[in-house]
Amino acid sequence: MNRMRNVPILVIILSVFVLQGISEETQNKIYWIEQDSASLRCSNLGGSDVQNITTNVGGKLFGIALDVVLEGKMYWTDYQTHKIQCANLDGTNIKTLVNDSSFDPRGIALDVSGGKMYWTEYTARRIQCANLDGTNIKTLVSGLSGPLTIALDVAGGKMYWTDWNAHRIQRANLDGTQIETLVERSHNADGIALDVSGGKMYWTDWNAHRIQRANLDGKNVETLVSGLDAPTHIALDVSGSKIYWTDYETHKIQCANLDGKNIKTLFSGLNGPVGIALDVTVGESTSRRVSR
Repeated sequence: MNRMRNVPILVIILSVFVLQGISEETQNKIYWIEQDSASLRCSNLGGSDVQNITTNVGGKLFGIALDVVLEGKMYWTDYQTHKIQCANLDGTNIKTLVNDSSFDPRGIALDVSGGKMYWTEYTARRIQCANLDGTNIKTLVSGLSGPLTIALDVAGGKMYWTDWNAHRIQRANLDGTQIETLVERSHNADGIALDVSGGKMYWTDWNAHRIQRANLDGKNVETLVSGLDAPTHIALDVSGSKIYWTDYETHKIQCANLDGKNIKTLFSGLNGPVGIALDVTVGESTSRRVSR
């Protein structure tokens, strides 16, 4: 009789875990840029409920970053129309924050708590920052070769970036001082993302057709995924132990475990996917996983 009484209790407990898993998958969001159609799209993290947020909003969109905690905004760069813009997460209320005829912004990252956005400027070979409303622009690092993407460790006071032309990954303090070269002889490092709590950085290598990671100081480089076509931008769901990346040439978004195993294709037939960012909610707290 006691064993019979335990059966429904076990069923209820298991049901709670199943429902919790379903809820988290539908709550969490993935946002991405489709460069060839100048559009931004989103879906649930599992790949369902795809939505067109904006279409034909510019020329060549490139990087995307999210503020899901304070203002509910997304920010993106457009290197053809020389702009950084933002909008609500549903695509409404588009604003131009930075605009200059010679402006060539690529990667973008946010320090929401500090009220700052950081970006790379490819042609001018520099890294800049400004307030989140686009005011008070400052040049932090200059004289680079071809800075492409950027990621922030705000708590550690560091910014990390890839340099496409110099084939390396570097970092500096958030004020641009103390530049360090972490990884050299990368074929063409493209997207970069950080797992600060795990002490790792992840990046895509376009020409070597692979995804790699290393310690935050550049040591212990390992290849996680190889044999890809043109892996472009990358984002992490650390709590879910997943990597997400775009592949511009195969028109796909794919994911894998943080160790590179269990590769899955979430979307195919996209119009030149590049920038990617995740809105990941764990319990009642929301964490930002941002890439280019």
